Amino acid sequence: AGATMSTYETISIEFTAPPPTTSARAGQSGGCRLRYRRYGSTAWQDALDLPYDTGERNGIAALPAQYRGAALLLEPGTLYEISAIHDDKSEHVLTARTRVDVSRLPIARTIKLPERSAPLTVREGGSAQGYILYEPAGGRRAILDARRLGDYCLALDARERPVRFVIFRNIRFTGALRHCVLLGSSERGNAEDIGDIIFDNCDFDDWSSPGAVGCRYGENLHSGIYSASTALENVTVQACHFHDPAFGANSWYADEGVACTGTNHPEGPQCITFKRSVGGHVIRYNTFEAGRGVRFNDSMGETGNFSDAGFPAANCDIYGNIVRGVNDDGIEIEGRDQNIRIWNNLFDDCFHGIALAPSYRGPVYIWGNIGLRSRSGRTRARGQNFLKWRRMSGNTDWSGAHVYIFNNTLLPPIDRNRGFKQLYGEASPEESIRNWHVWNNLVHNDQEPGRPEVAFEDPHGVNNDIRNNI
Repeated sequence: AGATMSTYETISIEFTAPPPTTSARAGQSGGCRLRYRRYGSTAWQDALDLPYDTGERNGIAALPAQYRGAALLLEPGTLYEISAIHDDKSEHVLTARTRVDVSRLPIARTIKLPERSAPLTVREGGSAQGYILYEPAGGRRAILDARRLGDYCLALDARERPVRFVIFRNIRFTGALRHCVLLGSSERGNAEDIGDIIFDNCDFDDWSSPGAVGCRYGENLHSGIYSASTALENVTVQACHFHDPAFGANSWYADEGVACTGTNHPEGPQCITFKRSVGGHVIRYNTFEAGRGVRFNDSMGETGNFSDAGFPAANCDIYGNIVRGVNDDGIEIEGRDQNIRIWNNLFDDCFHGIALAPSYRGPVYIWGNIGLRSRSGRTRARGQNFLKWRRMSGNTDWSGAHVYIFNNTLLPPIDRNRGFKQLYGEASPEESIRNWHVWNNLVHNDQEPGRPEVAFEDPHGVNNDIRNNI
């Protein structure tokens, strides 16, 4: 039995079959051979094999034993045949269509917004046959302005009926005391049916309020887009600009952070927070840059890292983004991490690039990303490794995912600023990695004196394939 889940350029596959009986094919990770072709074509194209997950975590059968993976870099709106060939020679062929590109979606109704208006609550959606489109009346950009008086610029309220199939295009969301956009009627956990929501060429700025009286840092997780709905799925954020929150996040070394929040861990505003969502999200071609002397906590993420929840959850793509001015993780993908793809992003002026602390289900694909400057704060030039990893929470091991890391580049330091220390370095034997496939990465180290100048440091790792890294 098999199942597929599609985004614009990828198709996830989950496939139940016996464990592999032979070793990996050359250049592969073992398991089921995966290939694909456009429907009606005769020529198959190979993809990365589907790795096998035994489902065992912490000595018990915690998850389904299955093959999981994805066909990558496909064409939007196209029907494909997907072939999974087990090493016992049995073959199963599935068909799946990638999502239609945003520019080609059907529009049932267009709502024109004036040049500037008060905060908006949306309680009605469209359908797969016709989206509802919100866009400016004048053709340039509409402004939803909370004027530093309201908590939100836009809220989607799905308490009475689902709010799905809605596009927000060419809109500036500004002046919110908490979040520019709230996907749901409440910031508390809920199960409101919200999905297939698209933010296209929008601008998010001037959100957040102090985390405590007299604190110069913003409250933790105040976001450009925020949701606590456990039913949230299929949100697309594309070609948007997140910048200049009203308050920033403390750094790892800011004494004021301890006074305000009780911790020196960065806390404060970020761009996107989806708590315990279903997944299916696509975040692409955006610019996340704090600006004006303030910095973000992470650019995106949530709090359920050591769990089978987390951000972005499952079957998500994050690509083509620019991430700058982050005091902790450029992109935080932690927790469930089931079929997550991160590619062709630029990370500059971040503490870490990508955080996988931990990755529970997998697989995760990370390729084609570029790392520039790594910094621990606005005025501190020493940052950290490009990839952040942890597996343990108390006595519970939340690792086990297969992680593919290939064709990434860490560039030398720019001017007097520092680059990332290395691709990854082991924190302790208890935090050693397993099931990582690290191929063909070009790494310029910027280590502290006395530390080994290696691209990848993990002497206690298990079942890893590390090769051809420079």
